Amino acid sequence: MCRWLVYRGEPIFLSKLLLEPGHSLLDQALNAREIEWPTNGDGFGIGWYDQRPVPGVFRDVLPIWNDINLQQIAEQITSPLFFAHIRKATGGEIQRTNCHPFGHGRWLFQHNGSIPDFSIVKQRLYARIAPEYFASLKGSTDSECTFLLTLSEGLDDDPPGAIRRMIEIVEDARNEVAPDRPFRYTSSFTDGERIWAVRYATDDDPRTLYYSTNPLALCDFDGCTTELPERSVIVASEPLGDVGGHWTRVEPSSLLIVDADGVRTEPLDV
Repeated sequence: MCRWLVYRGEPIFLSKLLLEPGHSLLDQALNAREIEWPTNGDGFGIGWYDQRPVPGVFRDVLPIWNDINLQQIAEQITSPLFFAHIRKATGGEIQRTNCHPFGHGRWLFQHNGSIPDFSIVKQRLYARIAPEYFASLKGSTDSECTFLLTLSEGLDDDPPGAIRRMIEIVEDARNEVAPDRPFRYTSSFTDGERIWAVRYATDDDPRTLYYSTNPLALCDFDGCTTELPERSVIVASEPLGDVGGHWTRVEPSSLLIVDADGVRTEPLDV
């Protein structure tokens, strides 16, 4: 499976999270701790907001540790809100259009999980994507399919409701072809201002999700080389630091919301 992170707060260099911490996203590409496959080398991507409402996106099929451009990019770009993702392919070819994050207009999306037997149910799911969003389909992953489904279900106007309706659509399709295999869906969306992160699975055993508002979130047992700005938030598949108490685990079947009022969780109620 995949690993990902989201940052929101005062602008920082992307390298502060992608490269510098002891358990940075770069380290998680080879040494993920909270997943059965510790290596995530099937591509990576970053998406960030700056002066424009539409985010910039950079994706490649190389393992993150093998891309000679990433360090240069991450050490030069600052952003108040960015996504980053490393991929472990469970379906879909290893190609740029299948790497996360996915974008549409002002939106960014990234995902860890899978729809069982997607090759069988995808025709039914694709049929539920509105024509204006289906035209944006570029890759072949279940992740991109769920993103376009959520847009079709009203993501612009009602993100929590659209996410719930998308999950219900996928569960209906899954239940017909793979009733004994769970849909796992740990994902994040942003419109450039707010963040919605989901931790869900059919069997209440979803992929992990954490968040931290602690300036010392990147510290490890050898000390703290980087402190985060006050009122910043990181959401991630697993903690980037090793010191206990700095990270909060999101419970299964929860929706995490990050906005100007802070961080809160609510039941997903699917």
